[in-house]
Amino acid sequence: CLACDANQVANEARTECICQQGFYTGLIANEATPVPDGISRDTPGMNLKTLNLLPGHYRTNFNSTEILPCLNEEHCTGGSDPSSYCAPGYTGPLCAVCSSGFAAVGAGETLSCNECVGSATATAAAGIGAIFLALVVAVFYRLKEKNENVKRRAQSFESAMEFVSEKFEKV
Repeated sequence: CLACDANQVANEARTECICQQGFYTGLIANEATPVPDGISRDTPGMNLKTLNLLPGHYRTNFNSTEILPCLNEEHCTGGSDPSSYCAPGYTGPLCAVCSSGFAAVGAGETLSCNECVGSATATAAAGIGAIFLALVVAVFYRLKEKNENVKRRAQSFESAMEFVSEKFEKV
């Protein structure tokens, strides 16, 4: 039988002692430390690096014992991996920053990170296409206007020639 210290139990293989539920191995090896608020009390065998955060809580890295409440509980998913403490679309301290590809609406507790759809390239291409189309339409109407002016002048010239021709015929 394996004899374990207070607040410790044998692992499944009964080869070493691990902290029982509600405790973790802290900075001092083999010493069971009560888990702070914001940490799951249901996970046996935790150590400082594997503390299992409850949803709505955050810590800066796996060596930190400071557990902080998130500004918005929904942004912090919890868990034991610092790289996945935040819900999709959120990042940074307290999961209070929008990830790349997400746009911020509001701030602090009311922050919402909405996924950006489309791309800047597509938007720029559409804008350039619209400008090009407007130029083509403007050139078309300008040419049409010139063509109508030429027709009017030609008709005026034709009328003048008929008038002159009639006058010469009478002479």
